[in-house]
Amino acid sequence: MHPFWELQDVVSEVILLLSKADMTRVARVNKRLWELTIPHLWRHVPNFRQFFNLFPSDLWIRVKFKSVSPPALERELQDSDWSRFLFHSKTTKSIDYSVGSLLHLVPLEVLSHPLLPTSFPSLERLSVGVLSTEEGPTKVIPLLLRPSLRSVGLDHFSANSNDPLVGLLETISESRTFSLEEMSFSLPRSLDHLKGVETRAIASQTCLRRLTIRSLADITEMVEIARSLPFLEELEVGKSKVYSRFPKQDIAAGFRSLTTLVVGGVPAEIQNLLRSIGSGSLARVALRLINPRHGAIYPALVAEMQRFKSHLLNLHLDLRVPFTWEDLEPALALAELQAFGLTYLVRSSESQPITDARLRQMVDSWPHLTQLRLISKSTATLRVTLSSLAYIASNRPNMRKLAITFEARQAMNPEFSDKVDVSKSSENGLELFDVVGSVFDEGDEGRLADTVFRLWWPRARFCESDSLSNPRSRWEIDDAPSWPRGER
Repeated sequence: MHPFWELQDVVSEVILLLSKADMTRVARVNKRLWELTIPHLWRHVPNFRQFFNLFPSDLWIRVKFKSVSPPALERELQDSDWSRFLFHSKTTKSIDYSVGSLLHLVPLEVLSHPLLPTSFPSLERLSVGVLSTEEGPTKVIPLLLRPSLRSVGLDHFSANSNDPLVGLLETISESRTFSLEEMSFSLPRSLDHLKGVETRAIASQTCLRRLTIRSLADITEMVEIARSLPFLEELEVGKSKVYSRFPKQDIAAGFRSLTTLVVGGVPAEIQNLLRSIGSGSLARVALRLINPRHGAIYPALVAEMQRFKSHLLNLHLDLRVPFTWEDLEPALALAELQAFGLTYLVRSSESQPITDARLRQMVDSWPHLTQLRLISKSTATLRVTLSSLAYIASNRPNMRKLAITFEARQAMNPEFSDKVDVSKSSENGLELFDVVGSVFDEGDEGRLADTVFRLWWPRARFCESDSLSNPRSRWEIDDAPSWPRGER
């Protein structure tokens, strides 16, 4: 072997640059490279079930489909059967565990074995999805809690007295060994069965820096508890009827370390939360207004947004009711805005369309804009043509992600020219261009992609996401099909 491969630190850095598929190939070269590569391959495991493939193949019969009960052992379980499981778990830092995915695949004797709690000594991140309340798999969850943990995510769909989340949260709140920096909750519609254990778990983690809470329940108490956390820097609250019971006076004494606030909900509730949080230390604010019923942005909320305007970097309007341009105009005063989204999925004669002139006004009002998403179910409410895209390409070279429904038919673009001044577009840094539900003349998509869009944005990936699905505030649309059809 070449002496270079004996330089462990250097080789490890090289291995980190490889994809998982290439890491697997490198690990098969020889024993030395296997030893260096395995820790990286098993560092982040997206499915806890993968570890149970490390047991001897003769221990139980693997099933491909769900069965009535867990598989039975073919022979007695020995400590030596755990050797590969324990070896690979030593270097694992992050795992996702879904209870339902284990229920019919792993014998209960394995899940209750005393060696399981000795695994994953260096685990730092645990994400749990509770899809079942069966005794065996759910008992594994507390066994995976380690003093080394820094991040815990809980996504579950149960709301009954047997909820395994209760025991998990009690373990977190009562143990003195945890020092979590991040917690994430995605909770059911009712929290009555938790009896406050979720707030005690949050309060116990005084080193918490990031907290995410999503629920359709009233989670005011959880956010109130978070206010007293001394080091909390990022708070994200979404999908919830949560803010109506906040005190009307400013409580800026709380959240004294908060720098990032991400909030989703209906305007009245967002208004109350903003009114209850001091803006002094905030550096980044993101709002997603869902289904406003009194206009897109009504005066009381506008007043609160103005207090945050120097920090408000991300704003998304998710509309299910008619809107007018006057409702949207207050957002133009948010000069620091870096990301804006408008999703309008309702056809209505009461709504005013967004035209080329309106879109240019939006682009001119937000000089720091890097992400723009305008999605409409019908081009009748979003009358944007190719000239607006040309304007964005010429005036916003720092744009990184663009998702927009537009009219590309020649009849709607009589004055548009295919001649592109490449010199004006060479500096464009667009990374993703999503055409969503745009309309083209038959057979014209490929021509426009090659002769216009590719010249405007030479480094962008083109895709077409589903206009009917709700957009995510974090722009997670990279899995959308390529556009035009096929890899370009």
